[in-house]
Amino acid sequence: MKMTVSDAITMVKTIQRDIRLLLKDEENNSMFNAANIENAEELRPAYDFAETQKKLCEYEEKIRKIKHAVNVFNTTTVLPGFDKTVDEMLVYMPQLTERVSKLREMYFAPERERVEAYNKATTYIDYRYTNYNKEQVTEEYKKLNNYLTRAQKALDKLNLTETFEVNI
Repeated sequence: MKMTVSDAITMVKTIQRDIRLLLKDEENNSMFNAANIENAEELRPAYDFAETQKKLCEYEEKIRKIKHAVNVFNTTTVLPGFDKTVDEMLVYMPQLTERVSKLREMYFAPERERVEAYNKATTYIDYRYTNYNKEQVTEEYKKLNNYLTRAQKALDKLNLTETFEVNI
C-alpha cells in the first residue's frame, strides 16, 4: 500500500484509537459482577479473550510495519534542497531551534544593562555589557531562522506528497 508520511501518522493514530477502544471494551467485559441470586450466565457480557488478543496483536503489528516504513523512508530520502536525509534533518532542526532561540536572546539583550545587587553594601552601580557584535548576531539569527523555516516547509511538503510502500 502506498502512503505519505502524513497518511502514515494518521493511520497510526487511528489504530492507536482502535487499540484504546479494544482495551476499554476488554476492561468493561472481561470481568462482571452478579449477585448470588442472579443467573450469572444471563448477565455474562460478550467477550472472547483469544479474539481480543489476536486483534490487539494485529493492531500492534500494523503500527510496527507503518513506523518501520516511515523510518526507512526518513533514513533513505534526501530532503530536496538540503543535502540531508529526512532523518538527519529531524535531528538537526531541534539543534537549530535551540541556536535560533539563543541568538534571539542575544539580539534583544541591551548593550548596557543595570545589574541589581541585593545585599550589597556599596554605592557603586554594576552594569552588564554585551561583548559581541550585534550585527553579526542579527545576521546569523536571520540566516538560521530562514534555513529552519525553509527546512520545515520542505519537510511539510515532502510529508504530504512523497509516497512509499507499506506492506500491511
